Amino acid sequence: MADLNQFQRSMDRINEILRQLVPKSGDPDTASYIRSLEMALKTLELKMEEYRLSLNPNKGGAAFDLSF
Repeated sequence: MADLNQFQRSMDRINEILRQLVPKSGDPDTASYIRSLEMALKTLELKMEEYRLSLNPNKGGAAFDLSF
């Protein structure tokens, strides 16, 4: 659970930076930085989901135990 909290804190920090940058999005460099931060948020969301599934592999539905 601690790892999920770290993911969430990282997402919160990125969202705070985005809130400060969005009003200044007319600058091409700022727009590029905003896109990078949005991609980072999407990556964090995917990693959080992967981590959740690794905690409960049976809930994912795709994990089968094929050991004999």
